[in-house]
Order: sequence, then structure tokens, then C-alpha cells
Amino acid sequence: MEIGQLQAVIVLAEELHFHSAAQRLGITQPALSQKLQRLEGEVGVTLFKRSQRRVSLTEAGHAFLERTRTALSEIDNGVRTARKAARGQIGSLHLGFVENASLNVLPGLVSTFRNAAPEVDLRLSEMISSELYHRLHTGRIDVALSRPLSTDHAIETVLVHREPYLVVLPEAHPLAAFDSVTIAQLAREQMIIAAGAKATYLRTQFAPVFARAGFGIRVGQEVNQLPAILGLVSSGIGYALLPDSASKLGTVGVVYRPLAEKDAPQAELVAAWRARDQNPTVRHFLSQLSGGGSPLVPSGLR
Repeated sequence: MEIGQLQAVIVLAEELHFHSAAQRLGITQPALSQKLQRLEGEVGVTLFKRSQRRVSLTEAGHAFLERTRTALSEIDNGVRTARKAARGQIGSLHLGFVENASLNVLPGLVSTFRNAAPEVDLRLSEMISSELYHRLHTGRIDVALSRPLSTDHAIETVLVHREPYLVVLPEAHPLAAFDSVTIAQLAREQMIIAAGAKATYLRTQFAPVFARAGFGIRVGQEVNQLPAILGLVSSGIGYALLPDSASKLGTVGVVYRPLAEKDAPQAELVAAWRARDQNPTVRHFLSQLSGGGSPLVPSGLR
């Protein structure tokens, strides 16, 4: 049984005229008759009463027609669904992100992707970079917005955001009177910094810079939550080095000053995914990072 035969039944049932039905189907009248004869032979019943002047459905034909319309509708739905799946417009996507991404890339990216693929089940999970890469490896997330810490060839990355670090100071601090702050001016100051692995990226970037200036990072307090870091700075416990986007939080009692050094480290955010992942939903999501156009170029190849 072929789809063309089922379509012929529906068209003939609507036209009740062999010549008109054949014209709609774009075939000859003898070809239409042959289709119906083969179908009736397969089904084992007569679907149409034929005479020289009129064509009509039999009772079996009426019953068959109803089911045929349902079957062809389901086939059409199946084709549309398959095409959506191939384009990454349905399915699920688990996106992991670092805390700071919620202040820059994440909101706009999620909005753009939801508009482009409203039927995709999008899950969001915040975690630190090391955990993001671990979960990518184990397949527990599909894409990560992370700090560029991985050198694993199994993971591809592309830079999606770069911003300067700012020195966050209590508003009454002497250094707050300067338009910018040098690294050397931080030598005697205590830093409020994230604890453990969450501070890996910041330490990797600034420890060598501080060392060249002749001192190390002096930790005044470790705490992981960004609002807590800002609150501790506001209370006068120390200063913090945070990406520029953190200034959006508008914490009372702190000021933000740029680093005076032109070559000061900058905070980078990358999108990361499994290099061999052929999931169309992942590819569709990544295309939104390039404006929905050409495929992204991994950072290692740029």
C-alpha cells in the first residue's frame, strides 16, 4: 500500500468524478483507475461504486476514507517533526553556565534561542568552570558558558565575551579617590576572593601579574557568592577584582575603578561543547552565537 494510493482515495471521494480527480492528482484517468484497483485488491473490499454516470463510496469506502485521512495527517505530522528534529528545533538542551554569564551573555542568548526554537526543552544550571567541563565529558550537560580552562581536544570552545576586570573598593577607601588603580597599589590590600576551585581562573590570570610586581595575592576572605563578595567589600574588609559586568548589580557602598595597566588580564567567557556531538539541537544553539548564520570556528582554530 502506497501513499499515492491513499491520496487517490481521498481526492476521488471529494470529487466523485474520475476525470476531475485525475486532473487534481496530475495523472491520467487510466492511471487513477489502476491505483484504485490495486488498492481494492490489497484491502480485499470495494471502496467505490462505479457507473458510467456517477461514482460513490461504499460503506467500506466511507470507513476506509476516515482512517485514511487520519493516517495521512499523522504521516504529514511525522515528516514535519522529523524535519524539525533535523534542524534542532525540537528536543532538549541542557546549558550550564558560570555565575558571571548571567550578567552578560546568558539573558540575551536564552531569549534568542527560545524565539528561534520555542519547542526545545531548555534546562539551565549554574556551576563553576571545572564542574562544567566534567559534566560535558560525562554527557550530563550539552553546552557550557565557561571560563577558558580546558585544553582537552575532546572539547571545542569559541570565545563569546571578553571584558575588563575592575577593582571593587569600599567607597571610603583611599584608592577610591583615583580614576584608575595600578597593580602595585594593591600590594598591601587584602582581596575578597572566591573559595577553592571557583577562584582558579582569577588566580591563574592575576598571580603571575602580582608576582611580577613583587608580591602575591593577600586573601582577606574567601566566599563564593558574588553578592557576598560585594557585601564584604562594602563593609571594608578588602577589595575584589571582578569583571566589568558585575557593576550591574549596583551594590551600595562600593566603587569600581579600572586597572591602570593597558595589558591587564581580561575576563573571557567561552561556549564549550563536545567536539563530536552531532546533536542537531546543540548545533542549532551554537548557530545562535554567530547570529544564526555560519558555523562557529573553535577557538583553537582561530
